[in-house]
Amino acid sequence: MKQNEFRRHHRVNSANLLAYSCRNRKDEILEQAMGRTLNISESGILLETHKPMDTRNIICLSIGFKQHILDINGTIKWCRPNSLGMFQSGIEFFGMDEKALRILKKYIEKIRQRGD
Repeated sequence: MKQNEFRRHHRVNSANLLAYSCRNRKDEILEQAMGRTLNISESGILLETHKPMDTRNIICLSIGFKQHILDINGTIKWCRPNSLGMFQSGIEFFGMDEKALRILKKYIEKIRQRGD
């Protein structure tokens, strides 16, 4: 699939509930809501939400991974509706600290080992 050729990291399927806030470039909160991951990698997620995402905004995510909650910032690369009336957005992470990255890598590796 051509889309995968541009990715830095392999994505694994993962359905995790998360809370998010969208902020403009002035760091003003525009919206807060819930969504879920559809897949995840070390560098981003495919996010499903009830509302469309504006690619001009920054997204702040709080994602639960087992006993850990990671706070990760991302840029909204694209957004499109799906066949169920929801919206899917490609999110690229930035500024993640080493501890969060280590937890994320461990979570992804466990999913790979299970073969999901």
